[in-house]
Amino acid sequence: MARCKYKGVGRVKDNPKKTYRAFCDRQHVGYYETADEAAKARDLQVLAVRFLQGREASNLNFSREEYSEDQIGAVVDKLTTPKAPTPTQHSNGNGSRGSRFEARIRVEDARVLLACCKTKEAAARVRDLAKMLLQGAPPEAARGLTLDWAGVSPEQLRRQQAPVRAKLVRKLLDTNTEAAVKLATKLVDDEERLQQQERQQQQQQQQQATQCRQRSASQTASQSQERRRQPQRSSRDQLQADETQRLADAVEQAASSLMEVARCAKRMPRARQADAPAAARRRL
Repeated sequence: MARCKYKGVGRVKDNPKKTYRAFCDRQHVGYYETADEAAKARDLQVLAVRFLQGREASNLNFSREEYSEDQIGAVVDKLTTPKAPTPTQHSNGNGSRGSRFEARIRVEDARVLLACCKTKEAAARVRDLAKMLLQGAPPEAARGLTLDWAGVSPEQLRRQQAPVRAKLVRKLLDTNTEAAVKLATKLVDDEERLQQQERQQQQQQQQQATQCRQRSASQTASQSQERRRQPQRSSRDQLQADETQRLADAVEQAASSLMEVARCAKRMPRARQADAPAAARRRL
């Protein structure tokens, strides 16, 4: 099998119609006509498997936003649907079927089968998520949980609850009882309310980002205007300083001239008194 540009996708030659094969964790997923279809099928398989394992999916061929919760939930249903036991498998009556573990939850007087998982932890995770959905409470306020949900963020919790919510609603509607229908309606209403809150939060974040951009743009414009005004102010101040200096120099020069005139005026009477006897002798 030849390698392809997508992760988990290979090209085969023995299938003339569907020449691309998708595989996840060395397990066969299916044959597809185009490489894009095989890559998307492989990404959905990875998202579903990582959901059951309680981990975040990575190394996807396309972005996570291209896959809806319904698509992931369909693959999770396919992986968790119990198969008919083979002659080598048997139910031991302790919540496990052969090599799989059943995740069940009690609704009114009925026990609803949610999933059939490979590990006990995966079954407990699905059961805890369903309990939180039915109680309408966060992990710290929900009762009867098996696992520790302290390190899970609200966004991760909501992503993990989405496929469980869809499957729980279908199971409740299949029971066809009044209490189950009420619970299913409540779950759907809660999902719509959460989506509306998320839309409002996104709008608020967009408005805040727009306001921040406008404030930063106005501050930048005011700073640029201030920088443009600064040279003009400095040149005007320099001209005023030069004019003041010239006036001070002129005043100092005038004062020195006046002082010189005063000194000359003081010397003139003394000279006249000294020359008076000589003038008298000439007259005689």
